[in-house]
Amino acid sequence: MKMVMKSTASTSTPASKKKAPAANPKKPVAKKKTTAKAVTPRKKKPSDEDISQKAHEIYLERMRTGEPGNSESDWHKAMELLKS
Repeated sequence: MKMVMKSTASTSTPASKKKAPAANPKKPVAKKKTTAKAVTPRKKKPSDEDISQKAHEIYLERMRTGEPGNSESDWHKAMELLKS
């Protein structure tokens, strides 16, 4: 009985021509750019004089248009407008 050995040389590439498996070089991960948030300066608390002047303007407009209200509502509206 004769043993026949198959040659693997004809089906595979010679070792000198084999390419090494491509290394998976890790790409450098770009760092996230952090942007500084714009800091809005805090507005100063409006003075009583500023509020009074704005409330008077609101009062005059309210009288001109005939809107309902009173001095207290004018004052609160003036404070809200000056704060924003």
